[in-house]
Amino acid sequence: MTIVKQYWKPITWTILIVLLCLMPKSVEPQASWLNKIPQFDKMVHFGLYAILSFLWYYSNSKNRRYEFFLFVVLFTLFLGTAIELIQPSVGRSKEFLDLLADWVGCFAGIMVNYEL
Repeated sequence: MTIVKQYWKPITWTILIVLLCLMPKSVEPQASWLNKIPQFDKMVHFGLYAILSFLWYYSNSKNRRYEFFLFVVLFTLFLGTAIELIQPSVGRSKEFLDLLADWVGCFAGIMVNYEL
């Protein structure tokens, strides 16, 4: 099985996260009812990164070694951190709570894998 065939879902989800999180605020669709939900953007960050780490870890479910676990954790933490640091250059805000939601989502996605 080729690498792309095995990992197409997490690769696609990674690209989607990068595109969505680095999209300029001016082109982001606005839904007024979502703005009324407290900390809704933190829930989105949590969900995006929980799914990301879940997909990466699940895609290698037949060969779960410590090295791959470490790769998934470091990759998702690095991606979340890098995106938060880059966001001000595209007119978005850099928020520590967004980063924290990314990190917690990363670990939540991996924990769900252990329950399957």
